[in-house]
Amino acid sequence: MEAVLCFLVLTLVQIGSCNPYGPPYAMQKNMMPYYGGMHPESFPVEGRSADSGAACVTEICSVTLHVVDRDGECVKDAMVYYTSTSIGVGLCRTDKDGYVTFNVRGCETLITVHKEGMEVASKTIDLSQERQSSCFIEMKPICNYWLLVMNTENSPRVHEHAKVVYGYKGLVGVATTDSSGYACIHVEDGESVRAIASTFETLVGVFEQKVDLSLSNEALINVPYYCQDLELLKVTLAWSNTINLDLYVVQFNSRKDDLCVGSACTSVTKYGASTTDGKAGGEMLVWTKPINKNLNLNLIFVTSTDALFYDSQARVVLYNCDGKTKLITADKKRSSSAGYWLVGCLKDGDFSTFKKINEITTNVPDENTCSLYL
Repeated sequence: MEAVLCFLVLTLVQIGSCNPYGPPYAMQKNMMPYYGGMHPESFPVEGRSADSGAACVTEICSVTLHVVDRDGECVKDAMVYYTSTSIGVGLCRTDKDGYVTFNVRGCETLITVHKEGMEVASKTIDLSQERQSSCFIEMKPICNYWLLVMNTENSPRVHEHAKVVYGYKGLVGVATTDSSGYACIHVEDGESVRAIASTFETLVGVFEQKVDLSLSNEALINVPYYCQDLELLKVTLAWSNTINLDLYVVQFNSRKDDLCVGSACTSVTKYGASTTDGKAGGEMLVWTKPINKNLNLNLIFVTSTDALFYDSQARVVLYNCDGKTKLITADKKRSSSAGYWLVGCLKDGDFSTFKKINEITTNVPDENTCSLYL
């Protein structure tokens, strides 16, 4: 009887050496890997019930499983648990090339793979009348970096079930936030990580950071709600550690008078919040359409009362209401005293007029700051 190829990988079991092709080969062959553990973006196969055919219950199916890591290297000595109607739960171990073969009986088998130092991976295989089936599971390293998806606008709240797509070193992963708004991913110290977070009620949150685990293993993605009537622009600040930062705007007209700061500016509203454990925080400024037609110049800046400003890993993101974004990070490693991070200037809520400064100064920002730097 012909063998059924699960994701078309049965031919790989003929190869004895480790990593002859790796995951990229699998993807080229249209095989969909499974990401287990903290990575809920799995690709489950719809299981068949016992009523769909007596053959899937009575026939013994030989399943060959190939276990690899995220680099395509074989995972040897992994503990593989599987379910079968004949024995209940079976246990076996992968060989030096990451392969294991076992016999099961039933309509489907649930496979769970354990390996010390890696996340648990699992998969459900729908069994058929054929006598052989083959597939592979990709195991991930244990997560070590927490991304908190949170909105600081109006009533600050975390977002459960937010999708977080992240990438570093050419690798891409997907995670989902838990009930506390956290998604745990694996990163390597010193690597730059990029991520986007999406929910059904917010704009897509943007994140980019060079990871320094000595400073923090947690980061906040501050996602703004969709723009309401008259809203033009939303600017978010997010930081890590217990360093206290504040997001401000100085606004003035062409005559350099009528200055306003922060909440005193009629077309700007400020929101803010910190996480409960004090390891991260965020604030937001929202621009609405100004009453007068004369555009005012706005200077966006962040104040810091801590001399170790760069340890905050501060990030500012501008969100235009049509989906465009600009991200500015304060990631230059140099000593700095408490002062002001000058982010940039724009005319009222006009995203297209934004000019980046990204400098630290001890001088109090005023009506001349934008012209001084730009």
